[in-house]
Amino acid sequence: MAPPDAPADPSSRWLAQALFVAALALPLAVLGWGGVAGRAVLWPDGAMPSLLVQAACAGLAVVPVLCISASLLFARRCFLAFACGAHFLHGTARHLRACAGAMFAAGVAGTVVPPLIGLLASGGHRLALGLDSSQVLLLLFAAIVWKVAAVLARASDLADDLAQIV
Repeated sequence: MAPPDAPADPSSRWLAQALFVAALALPLAVLGWGGVAGRAVLWPDGAMPSLLVQAACAGLAVVPVLCISASLLFARRCFLAFACGAHFLHGTARHLRACAGAMFAAGVAGTVVPPLIGLLASGGHRLALGLDSSQVLLLLFAAIVWKVAAVLARASDLADDLAQIV
């Protein structure tokens, strides 16, 4: 709960709403791309595999973006707390830590999922491994957000101690 004299922050509320829209739109965009262009990319010769393999590839393709969406939803909860003036609460730090964890999972999934999809799409004949700078940056950013969450949790502890003194 925010202190009664905590200032409201309308920009945080706007950002929270933008994060909500992005969290919903990203998986829909990936699914839409997969339905339109994904088949042409995975099976350029037009030889479509079984429906089970297609479904497995589609399911794998949405894993990284679902992790990003979860991360955005946790970040949204932080910004909603900020909008109410609740900056130094344990729950805010917990949501930020969950945001970092989901972001880290997205980085790992973004590294592991494409080779798995390639392996499935080729019928088990082709495995291509690669590490893109976007995955490395996502993993590093997740670590930074995790550390900021730890600092926010410590600030929350200090705010609780200060409230007991006053």
